[in-house]
Amino acid sequence: MNVDTAVVTQNAALPSLHPTVAHPKIRPRHLTRRALIYVRQSSPTQVQRHPESARRQYALAERAQRLGWAAEQITIIDEDQGKTAAGSAAAHGRDGFAQLASAIGLGEVGIVLALEVSRFARNSAEWYRLLELAALDGVLIADADTIYDPREFNDRLLLGLQGTISEVELHCIQARLQGAIRSKAQRGELPMRLPVGFVRGRDGHIEIDPDQEAQGALRTVYAQFEALGSANAVLHFFRQHGLKIPRRTCQGAEAGELRWVKPSYQAIHQFLVNPIYAGAYAYGQRGSQRDLPAGLGRRGPRHRFALDELEVLIRDHHPGYLSWERYLAVRELMRHNSRQFASSPGAPQKGQALLQGIAFCGRCGCRMKPHYNSCSSSYLCGTRRQHYGEPLCQSLTIDHVDRAVTEAFLAVVQPAEVDALLALSEEFDRERVRIERHQAGSR
Repeated sequence: MNVDTAVVTQNAALPSLHPTVAHPKIRPRHLTRRALIYVRQSSPTQVQRHPESARRQYALAERAQRLGWAAEQITIIDEDQGKTAAGSAAAHGRDGFAQLASAIGLGEVGIVLALEVSRFARNSAEWYRLLELAALDGVLIADADTIYDPREFNDRLLLGLQGTISEVELHCIQARLQGAIRSKAQRGELPMRLPVGFVRGRDGHIEIDPDQEAQGALRTVYAQFEALGSANAVLHFFRQHGLKIPRRTCQGAEAGELRWVKPSYQAIHQFLVNPIYAGAYAYGQRGSQRDLPAGLGRRGPRHRFALDELEVLIRDHHPGYLSWERYLAVRELMRHNSRQFASSPGAPQKGQALLQGIAFCGRCGCRMKPHYNSCSSSYLCGTRRQHYGEPLCQSLTIDHVDRAVTEAFLAVVQPAEVDALLALSEEFDRERVRIERHQAGSR
């Protein structure tokens, strides 16, 4: 035997780097298609701190080669790294999962590999959609240990059980985490992001921001709301006098710094309705659509600071800008300012009508709305016509009604007119001083 023959014989005796392992469920048609490796970790933190999980998932490409797929047939899908599988793929932007499902539906895939079922989905809806697609085209599903054929009853049963167990596991994990969070929140010790006007002291307790300009701006909001009666009026007051409101930067290089910005209705509204400004600790919300389990329905709008939906509400938890009683009065007035409630007069609007929002029809009891035109303005009772198509109930001229009401009012308060004028003059002086101080502080 010559040397060349001996070398060939020795090489034939050596095992290949990826020896093919025959499996009864793998058919020739599977090997003619692609093998997809789905790689996913639930959060960016896991991607950074747990690289071993990623290594194990990428190593499934070697398992696919041992099962008979060539290297050029293997595709690794890792676009979903750092994304949760708790809800629907569309809701969480899992483009990799969408790519996987699309390839299966187009008949391009012979086998799909993942480290475990929970990598694909953590809810039954997404998992069973994938199983249906795989069963229709005979695509195999494999994990680190076993190969499953979704067309076979026993394999489909095992895959379904694994999906259910994965969903239950996620529920248990979330229940433990949420239980610990709620326990800490019930003691008022769960840290929360503080709104402008508050800082956290050295001992961790919530304190009023020592910045006098920030304090002055917030106290001006409450004083003007008490005087004007609506958040929109407070906003116009700030804009009219060129006043700004404080805002604390949350991100970036300037995180934690106080900035002065143009006032907005949303900011004014938050100052008025957030219970933290009344010295209360508030956490969580109950009874809203947003509490639906992930993937089981569209989450509804968030009703911020609805006191009857809060899971934890601890009064007198820290110093506040207004008392709890005054806070409740502010909320009630804001509720009355909203015209969606039948018993609410609504916030004062522009127009000459003195009784806007508080004039009711003596015939049907419906609210009468002011109606202005070039000829004569009147209080109009058109609610039943608007809702039921009935004839107009009645209308009364604004001038006659307001004149009668004004005469009756002045007849009662005339003895106190002088005192009221003096008190109003003093209030104007105090308001002018507050505005000047605020303008000087926000420059």
